[in-house]
Formats: sequence, C-alpha cells, structure tokens
Amino acid sequence: MSYFDRNTDLQLPSLDFLGNSDKLEAEVRRKVQSLPDGWRTPQRQMSRDASGAIIVIVDSKGVVLDVGINPRWSDRLSPDGFAQALYQTYIAATGKAYEAAALTEFIKEQRKTDVDRAREQRDRAAILDQQYGVTSRPEEYDAWLRSIWDDLYAIDEKLHQLERGDADASAANAEKRVSSPNGYLTMIYEGRTVSSITGDIERIRGADSEHLRSEAVAAFRAVDRGAQDDY
Repeated sequence: MSYFDRNTDLQLPSLDFLGNSDKLEAEVRRKVQSLPDGWRTPQRQMSRDASGAIIVIVDSKGVVLDVGINPRWSDRLSPDGFAQALYQTYIAATGKAYEAAALTEFIKEQRKTDVDRAREQRDRAAILDQQYGVTSRPEEYDAWLRSIWDDLYAIDEKLHQLERGDADASAANAEKRVSSPNGYLTMIYEGRTVSSITGDIERIRGADSEHLRSEAVAAFRAVDRGAQDDY
C-alpha cells in the first residue's frame, strides 16, 4: 500500500507558533492541557502538498526518512512547480517535528512536581558548589525555565522566516549545495536544514514518480551526510 492509499496523516494537531510571544505562550499552554496523559513525541511526521502529489516523512529531529510521489503527479503539478512544492512539503513536515520537540520539552517541565523541581535545584546547586564553589540562587532556576521558552521563541522565529520567504537570503549566505544523482534537483542547505530546492524542469517533465522519488530521497540524504561532515 502506498502513502497515497492511506487516509490518515501522521501529524500532531497544529500549533500556531507564528505571532507574538504572549500568543505563543497561551497557545502552547492550551495545547498542553488538551493532550492526553502519556503523550509522547511522535517518532515521525508526515506532510503532503496541497495538490496531493508529494509526501515527505521526517523523523523527530526533522531528518527526511522518505518521500512519496503520486504516480499521477503530472496531472496535479506542473514540472516548473515540482521543486517548490517539494520544498514547501518538506518545510511543513520539519515544522511539525520542531513543534513536537519543543512541546515535549515544555510538557516535561509542566508535569514536574514541586518535589521534582526542588530536587533538580538542589542537584544544580551541588554541581555549582562542587565545580565552582558558588551557590545556586533562585534566579538561576528562573533563567533555566526561561531557556525553555527561548527555545520555543527560536523555533517560532525560524518558522516565521520560512513563512516570509527569508530562507532565500539564508541560502545565499550558506553556499552549500548538493544535487541529486542525475541532476533533477538541487538543494541549498545550512546545517541540517534545506533552505531552497530548485529543479531541472525539462528532466522533471519526463520523469516518472519513482524516478523523482529516488532523486529527492538521494538529495535529502546527501544533505544529511554533508551536515554530519560539518560537525
């Protein structure tokens, strides 16, 4: 059974991270309250483009696991729109993964008891005293808690940049690119994040779905290998 024969999408109920910090905090708190006990970070996320021609599946860190191309993709997308549709689907899938990861960290903090927090503060105080000869202050706990919100804000800004199209400027500065084995697709990336995807329109025009899938998967894997080499 192909991805396109399934009616269900692997997704977390959408968190609208775009907006000001007050709206972000209110939305995250609302979502936390709506999730069932025992909720775990999804091991993978899936998104499909608006035409239903492309599916991208990523793991919990946003690394692409697989790509699906509808056998009748050319009835749904024009060849010159394929690369952009692939990119938008990738961004939607990675956005879900980033949101789920941030939400998981927030849930961990929210579900801690006062005893848990007191124990963690004592542990941090002991480490500070042992390593630096200083005592942990209450403000340090507040700063640590605020760092969780900072992570959420960073994800919010990243998604907002992608929404505004700022990824093109980022791609220009990254100057790292990989092409698929037969040159159908070219991906510009920074770190582990693809910033832009372009395609050879004439080659895409004559390609079947499996060929396009293999080209896309190979290019995404090349990005991941390149990112690993940078670390």
